[in-house]
Amino acid sequence: WGAGMQQPPKVRLLETVVDVNDQPMPVEGDTVLCRYVAMSRNSRRHIYPLYGDDAIRDPKEGVILDSGRSCSWVVGTGEAIRGLDAAVLKMNEGEHMVWEVPPALAYGADGVPGVVAPNETLVFDIKLLSISRSADVETVSTDTL
Repeated sequence: WGAGMQQPPKVRLLETVVDVNDQPMPVEGDTVLCRYVAMSRNSRRHIYPLYGDDAIRDPKEGVILDSGRSCSWVVGTGEAIRGLDAAVLKMNEGEHMVWEVPPALAYGADGVPGVVAPNETLVFDIKLLSISRSADVETVSTDTL
């Protein structure tokens, strides 16, 4: 990047809860299964999951500790916000990490009315439960070209 040019926005690792270096990492096109909680960086107000029947709440604070729910998506296809994709692409299967996601990789200037404020930085507490590999792509040997 030249002088005066801004660096592209990136996710930032805040905490490694469980580190697993000997397991696979997802690549774009893989389906990941995760459990995650999203919250506002400034207020620590929970964004996702919203209060549900299976949520575990701290009875004193009334906040969600863990939803008990998991979700899956295909990485790099727009099924999840770009920041969530960027974070899981840096994780090994089985890892549990906490990531800060800037607005440009989340919901940007529009936000999500009533849920995410405009230009809000989010914090994602993510557990990468499993990776399902995309269909193998046939490789072509350069020796035959």
